[in-house]
Amino acid sequence: MDELTFDDVLDYFVEHRPDDPAVHHGALLARRDPAFGVTCVQLFVDRRHRPCVSPTGHPYGRSVLAKRLSLELRQQLGGRELIIFE
Repeated sequence: MDELTFDDVLDYFVEHRPDDPAVHHGALLARRDPAFGVTCVQLFVDRRHRPCVSPTGHPYGRSVLAKRLSLELRQQLGGRELIIFE
């Protein structure tokens, strides 16, 4: 992916929210790698910020490799690697 935007992140959390009562909110972890771009992991987590898993044991979420993050998403991160979406 060339660019991951804040809207892409929000859309994913809205459109792919699992129908699981344990899911409380979302988390985005973004880590820059000079060789590859930015690895972003979006997870659905419980009230204690622990990843929620499907009945088969797989975490609810996705991993995205982006060449860059949009200005808005970089501003939301504010130099941090983690955003909690409640």
